[in-house]
Amino acid sequence: MRRLLFALVPLVALLLLVELGAFFVARSGAAQREPDPLLHERMRLPVRMATPDGPGPTVVCVGDSWTFGFGVDEELSYPSQLHAKLSERGLDDALVVNLGNPGASPVRAARALARYLQEFDADLIVWLAGANTPTVRAAAEDHRPHLRFRWARGVLRSLASYRLLSQAAARARLEADSYLRDAASAQEELVVPNAHRPPPMELERLSIDSVHKNLVRLADLGDAYDVDTLVLTYALPTELGSGERSPGEAYRRVNAASRDAAHASGHPVLDLERLYEAAGMPADEALLHGTERLSHELLDLHPSAAGYALIADAVADEVAPRLR
Repeated sequence: MRRLLFALVPLVALLLLVELGAFFVARSGAAQREPDPLLHERMRLPVRMATPDGPGPTVVCVGDSWTFGFGVDEELSYPSQLHAKLSERGLDDALVVNLGNPGASPVRAARALARYLQEFDADLIVWLAGANTPTVRAAAEDHRPHLRFRWARGVLRSLASYRLLSQAAARARLEADSYLRDAASAQEELVVPNAHRPPPMELERLSIDSVHKNLVRLADLGDAYDVDTLVLTYALPTELGSGERSPGEAYRRVNAASRDAAHASGHPVLDLERLYEAAGMPADEALLHGTERLSHELLDLHPSAAGYALIADAVADEVAPRLR
């Protein structure tokens, strides 16, 4: 037994040296970026995007109009309120970047994130996308396979050697990913006329498929740049009902797809679907209702300022311990 222990000591020491070396190599590899001089012009993002230049941790919020803060002033969006909530939790130097883009599909959200990470560092990605059905061209031509056997990714990422290997593999996949590579061009997805679109059920299938594929991209982007990720679901009050034709039912199906894809990709999930229910906030307080764009009989499925505040609080509770 003693001889066995003496034989294991050099092996353990070697593994520790390999792990230490992999740590520094992975960190240096993640820092190697290729800045795009036309980044801001090509992203076509709102002015809310900030340029990280401080010493504190950076949280990048990626998604559609729910991340942008549609319907409220800039300071009332959930990323802006998240910044204030993190300050209340002792993270005064944290920077929260809003990459929300109204109407963005998961494909376009992934493109925006890829372009951002080419230039800037990030400590955490918060992803909320999937409600916007991508154009037929984007969904039909995206043949990227679903990610499999990555359920242990969250645990394995604690090993520097795993991060180094996954970083190299992810960079190779991203380099071959035509959808991210084409993001550097001015051409966007083609807008297919309504007369040529498939029926609603087929569009929903394509949309759900896009959720899965772009969470695969999200895993690769996190691996390539050594960034942790948090996936959010959409938060909907129970007053919206649960029938097939009830408002918000499509959101719930997207939520289910996001949870499944996130777990398969090894992403932690913050499930906000029952957030308003737990807070006891009725739909007419949590969501914009009867706006100029909609009749009073319809419900605008975007959070109100109070609804965004609930999301910011929940995200701050989840991410603050990770950023310290």
